[in-house]
Amino acid sequence: MRKMKDSGIEWIGQIPEDWDIWPTKRFFRHTKTFAGEQVDSYERLALTMNGVIKRSKDDSEGLQPEKFDTYQVLCENELVFKLIDLANVKTSRVGLSPYTGIVSPAYIILKNNNRDNRFYYYYFMSMYYNKIFNNLGDNGVRSSLNAQDLLNIPMVGISHSLQIRIADFLDDKCGKIDRYIEKQQQIIDKLKAYKQAVITEAVTKGLDPDVPMKDSG
Repeated sequence: MRKMKDSGIEWIGQIPEDWDIWPTKRFFRHTKTFAGEQVDSYERLALTMNGVIKRSKDDSEGLQPEKFDTYQVLCENELVFKLIDLANVKTSRVGLSPYTGIVSPAYIILKNNNRDNRFYYYYFMSMYYNKIFNNLGDNGVRSSLNAQDLLNIPMVGISHSLQIRIADFLDDKCGKIDRYIEKQQQIIDKLKAYKQAVITEAVTKGLDPDVPMKDSG
């Protein structure tokens, strides 16, 4: 049986004996690079519940800036966080960008020299799913975390090869789960449509399928 040890962090619990705990700043750094005069050479990106997506600069939904030159550059394979209004548990918090573009200056970007940050993405997503971020804020009306808070968050330290193995496993497993959810959602949507049709049929046609019909006018 594999030996475990106490991580010393309540929300992490026990970890394998050969794993370590380090602050996030051991693995990442935070810097802001603003788009400035190069703004037109970048696509606009946004962090959503479906991850980092491309978003038109002409999209008028929500609060929009007059110009995007103060937006910061987010590069492919960098982690991006939205850690404001932590009391809201129904908003996106973590993304691993598949693109290079510009994002809101309110986001926090973590970068390193790794070519694969999937493990770290899953680690922070685990924090998101377990609402850890929501309990780390400053307890203000719009509780939030800043970049320094994020860099001080405890992180498990494991070899890069193990990171890749875990990330590959999670990509495969989560992909299968997502496909199953999608199929179930299609069934749910069909059942909802059927329910609506049953209600409409009953209230407009009655219960006797053989009764003569007439134009309602």
